[in-house]
Amino acid sequence: MFHTVCRTACDAQQLSPLSLQALYDLGLTPDFYAGYAVALDLLFAAVYCGISLLIIRHKPGGRMALFVSLALLTFGTASFPDTMNALRVEHPLWQLPTVFLNLLGFALFALFLYVFPDGRFVPRSTARWAWTSR
Repeated sequence: MFHTVCRTACDAQQLSPLSLQALYDLGLTPDFYAGYAVALDLLFAAVYCGISLLIIRHKPGGRMALFVSLALLTFGTASFPDTMNALRVEHPLWQLPTVFLNLLGFALFALFLYVFPDGRFVPRSTARWAWTSR
């Protein structure tokens, strides 16, 4: 996906003919662009994993810490990077697992935004559709 040049509708990370020409004008190749895009996604995933490990190390037995770590891991490694989208495009066999992890990551991150400080839903009316708060 990072190597192919799109002709009509381009994804966010896919090269258009104009961006390919801009790469050549800068003296860069599509291989460099693909490596840069994957390295940047790996860096973001490593930051999310590192923060998740710090949270687990700081409070290993807390339920909220475990939940936040899981939300960061799934969102930062499966939902956020475009490399998962490239994997899905290049290898259709990975379609279902990547879509599932993508949805799980966004759902956990959205739930995290509702329960962040102490594990309780804020505002309380949001707890009606989930579980009851303490």
